[in-house]
Parts: sequence; structure tokens; C-alpha cells
Amino acid sequence: MEIDRSLGESAAQNKLFRAEGFVPMPIHAIGGEKAVGAGVGEQWEKYASDVDGRVTEDTGHGIAEERPRELTHILRTFLQ
Repeated sequence: MEIDRSLGESAAQNKLFRAEGFVPMPIHAIGGEKAVGAGVGEQWEKYASDVDGRVTEDTGHGIAEERPRELTHILRTFLQ
């Protein structure tokens, strides 16, 4: 219930954050196909101009547990 009570405050904080401009760094947004999927990257596009959105196939919320090797490869490639 506390989460529901704080939604108005979170919305106000997000509005102020967006008014400050985009995040000044590249963002790598990874979503599981069976969870949020491309929505992770789409959400970040509201806050950053350099967003690399990825969707891992046949995964849900637990990408690190479900596809550890694939996630490691994705992250290492991004960080190089």
C-alpha cells in the first residue's frame, strides 16, 4: 500500500528529473521477452539520448538467472 501512496511523489520527482535534461551517459537497457521486453529501453528513452535497448529471448524478469552467459556477453560488449 505504501507504494501506491508514493506514486504522486514519484511522478513529481520524475517531472523534475526530466526538466533537467537527458542523462549524460550511455544507457544499456535490457528486458526479458516474457516480462517487459522492449519496454525497458523505451522507458529510458524518456530520460537519455543514448539508449541501447536489448530484449533477451525466452526470458522473464530473472535474466541473470535464466541466461547468465548471454547477459555476460551483452554487458561485456557494452562496457568495452
